[in-house]
Amino acid sequence: MGYRFPLQTANIVANLSFGRVYECYMEIFRNQNSYEDFLEFVDHYEEFIYSDRMGHYESVFLRAREIFSQINYKQVQVDSDEYVMFHKPILNVLKDLSMKFERCKIKALLIPSLTRKGNTREDFMTLKKTLEILVEIHPGDSCLILQPRERLNDKSIFNAFPNFDVALRQADLWPAVLFWESSEKFAFVPVSSKDDLIECFQ
Repeated sequence: MGYRFPLQTANIVANLSFGRVYECYMEIFRNQNSYEDFLEFVDHYEEFIYSDRMGHYESVFLRAREIFSQINYKQVQVDSDEYVMFHKPILNVLKDLSMKFERCKIKALLIPSLTRKGNTREDFMTLKKTLEILVEIHPGDSCLILQPRERLNDKSIFNAFPNFDVALRQADLWPAVLFWESSEKFAFVPVSSKDDLIECFQ
């Protein structure tokens, strides 16, 4: 299963993928932009998720659409700076979404090279075709492959990913892949080309 996401939703993706439902809830309602980014994901999940089992996810996304369509961001929010009101139906549907991602035993984050001034060359790590190839190698729920849509321009937004500090200390070796089996079992693997990346997943 592959999940292609815009950089601004990185912390939501991390929390959702690793079962941190309440943290995901807090991140979604952190501000209007975060809320709207998540709504876009729910409404157009077919454009974000790559799997040979899309029907497996349809019911939970339909339920998420229904619940979020009945919610106004300003009604849920108590204080724009500090507090978010407890909203059980939202938490329940986020838990169901999170369980779809958690069932994947292995998780992998593709880490593109950093954005550098004057460098506009496409990065194989962010190409949709790259994710499609990797999902073909690992169909079903054998692996959750998380792919940013663009190069990183702010490393701090990835801090919600477990063990990301390991990758951050070796940023000079990016692009790379961060693999997890658990918070204790993980691996940081630099890659130098698309073929190198494919071989890594094979």
